Amino acid sequence: MVGPTPLLQGDNDNTEMLLRRLNSSGKVHMVPASFKGKYVIRFTVTSQYTREADIERDWVIIQEMARKVRTRLQSEGRPTISLWGGGQNFL
Repeated sequence: MVGPTPLLQGDNDNTEMLLRRLNSSGKVHMVPASFKGKYVIRFTVTSQYTREADIERDWVIIQEMARKVRTRLQSEGRPTISLWGGGQNFL
């Protein structure tokens, strides 16, 4: 994928919550960035030894955590967010 691929649609707080939960899981580490005024999560591959399977595993981790964030927001009665990425619907 090249460029930003939205996974959580909603306000910046939703994306910030997702990033905090991803990083605190200890499974992946990502950093925040800003793109056209939106809070975004940067996923970068920095090792020459990274395999496609590693990236696919990380993408699954991101999707699963995004679903958990969405469930939490719904349980708190906060506005629902759409989950998608790369043209595919994940929920």
